[in-house]
Amino acid sequence: MAFYIVIYLFFTVGGLIFMKLGAGGTNIVYEKFNLSISLNLYIILGLILYLLSFLMWIVLLKKYDLSYIVPITTSISYIAVIISGVFIFNEKISLLNGIALFIILIGVVLLNIPKSWS
Repeated sequence: MAFYIVIYLFFTVGGLIFMKLGAGGTNIVYEKFNLSISLNLYIILGLILYLLSFLMWIVLLKKYDLSYIVPITTSISYIAVIISGVFIFNEKISLLNGIALFIILIGVVLLNIPKSWS
């Protein structure tokens, strides 16, 4: 079952990373009816991954309780995006952010304790 969560997180975080990479790149501009859309390969790849993430989200909603899957996926994706930002984009996190990430990680662990223990 965790396989579906990992796939969802891969698509979500990967989509966000590629969209960030494409945000400052060379663009293909499409203008029609006063609408301008700028795209590049990174943005397109990010959108595809994000679409796959959405489809995987529907699968997760079928398999898990909403009260379980939303906190788990939100918190793990939050942690993964921050770690990706540090390693891929050389973003800095403060000590307070590091402490917050640790607390979120503790929450994920607590959410995964079997109900028979509580």
